[in-house]
Amino acid sequence: MPVECNTRTVGQKALNAPQSEEVILTTIYSARKVITMNPARPQVTHVAVRDGRILGAGSFSELKGFGEYTLDERFADKILMPGMVEGHSHAVEGKWWRYVYC
Repeated sequence: MPVECNTRTVGQKALNAPQSEEVILTTIYSARKVITMNPARPQVTHVAVRDGRILGAGSFSELKGFGEYTLDERFADKILMPGMVEGHSHAVEGKWWRYVYC
């Protein structure tokens, strides 16, 4: 008889586990340059993403260690800034400073 632990049962499938065992692949994006905002390593060439979250930024050989992956080269000639969200710009300032980010 299996040992019960909360809602899961050791030795059997979890009661609330999804029916299909779907493998979520890591997508590695290549770019001409990736600005990391990290002074210790300001630029890299690849970004690894899984399930909508950035796993890491570095060289291709470093990032393929995250497991199964697909290589996406749609940004190969672009410059990326992964994880950069500018959420402090106030609406009125955006109206007044029309060309702040040009």
